[in-house]
Amino acid sequence: MLGNNRPDHGGANRPSDIRPIDGVVRDIAEHREHLQVLWLTGPPGAGKSTLAWGVYQRPADDGGRVAYVDIDQLGMCFPAPDADPDRYALKTRALAGMTRLLRERGVERLVVSGVTDSGPAPVLPGCRLLLVRLSAQREALRERLAARGLPPADVAAQLRETGTTAPEPADGGLVLDTSGVAVADLVERLIDEWSPSAGEVTGGSPPNPEPVDGEILWLTGPRCVGKSTVGWDVVFGQWQAARRTGFADLGQLSFADNAKGCGALGVEQAATLWRTFAADGARRMVLVGALPDDADLAGLASHFAPARLTVVRLEASPAALRERAQRRRAAGPALLAGDDLLGQPAEVAARIADQAITEQSGPTPDGVARIDTDDVRPAAVAKEVLARIGW
Repeated sequence: MLGNNRPDHGGANRPSDIRPIDGVVRDIAEHREHLQVLWLTGPPGAGKSTLAWGVYQRPADDGGRVAYVDIDQLGMCFPAPDADPDRYALKTRALAGMTRLLRERGVERLVVSGVTDSGPAPVLPGCRLLLVRLSAQREALRERLAARGLPPADVAAQLRETGTTAPEPADGGLVLDTSGVAVADLVERLIDEWSPSAGEVTGGSPPNPEPVDGEILWLTGPRCVGKSTVGWDVVFGQWQAARRTGFADLGQLSFADNAKGCGALGVEQAATLWRTFAADGARRMVLVGALPDDADLAGLASHFAPARLTVVRLEASPAALRERAQRRRAAGPALLAGDDLLGQPAEVAARIADQAITEQSGPTPDGVARIDTDDVRPAAVAKEVLARIGW
């Protein structure tokens, strides 16, 4: 068994063990009072993202109000503070802020993947947290890391960082060895263990960071235009210059398709993440992602005020979008959660490109700068973006 969190029902037929129905209802209400969080952590190659996505998809496909977050997407703010070099504390604070927004949108369960500190379980006020530390035998880790296309030297380095000590469960948490077990079976076991009473409750309310001044760049545009690549070039230059700057891909902040009003959720999450980064000394942030439907610049800016928001839309010709979609599906960057293009057949890429062309033909909100990216390298586009915004 994965753990021993299940109640013992032995002898449940004895009259003394029968509980009044109002007590059962009260227990259910108490469980629903807190956002249920399943956090999968462990070394690279242990299966965190794969298993978390599998656990998320099961109830999501059935209409359940569940969300998924990759914790690494909440910690891209550099240079890191001296007191938090691995940004564990930053990521946990950012996640705590996200839980508040998700609860407001009616989300009842949250799946999280990503490395956390090896010490006590993270503190998420107002949540019931089940922390599962994944592990795997070194040969299994080696094979999985090599399958990602990592050079042998990088695989060896990550294995050295992993160490040889078996993980210890956090309070109320579990340990699961993923070696030699099918993903589907592991997902089933995790779902079985994630009962309403599993994990530990932390009292209090999730944080709501104060608004703060700063500068926000939002790069938008149709799919396959190169928003993420250009945005990465922009923010990397800030990091190299030692300007503490945050970065976020709005499409990766969380997946919560069945949440109430999920269309506006991404903007609220980005604003909360900005304020969390700013509390750590960031004064700039780069966002990449599509604008909400019927967005207006003043409405978007109000979420980040008093920080100043600049929106730049990247554009490309239909031929360029089709070419980039085919290139992306064949040899794109690392696979991210929800990626429906990398590794897909050519006809799927063609359909996505057609959707991007239609998307680009829509109106551009007033006040949004536009940059043509045809026949221009991403680094040159990034340079033009920086010139436009005065960074």
